[in-house]
Amino acid sequence: MKTILLTLTLSAAMFAQQKLSVYVDKMDGLEASVEKALIDAELPFEFIEELKQPDLKAKLAKMHSGAYAEILYKKQTGRNEDHRLEMVDVKTGKTIASHSFKLDLSEAAKARIAADFAAQVRKNQKKVTAK
Repeated sequence: MKTILLTLTLSAAMFAQQKLSVYVDKMDGLEASVEKALIDAELPFEFIEELKQPDLKAKLAKMHSGAYAEILYKKQTGRNEDHRLEMVDVKTGKTIASHSFKLDLSEAAKARIAADFAAQVRKNQKKVTAK
């Protein structure tokens, strides 16, 4: 009986540790900070190249389609985010997590932006690991 229980426990632990493959796209120097933040968040990810067909893709997206849309957004919300980090399921194209921010390429800002994004991914981890 103990052997069966131990086997079931180990099987459940191995299933829970199943890693998803992630590709972190080029992001004007932000990619290293994003990858580090996702590793520090202890998410079940394995980082691979895009050619190896990852399960998920982290990418940088413009938040507004044009200058007018950006002005309208600022006027309506009083906020000035102009970029968005997204974690996308490659097969479905569905955005699993996103984080909007004002682009700042200082090292401290990149680390903060990446950590906030990793926290958002961690928050939505059930969506990520439910594959």
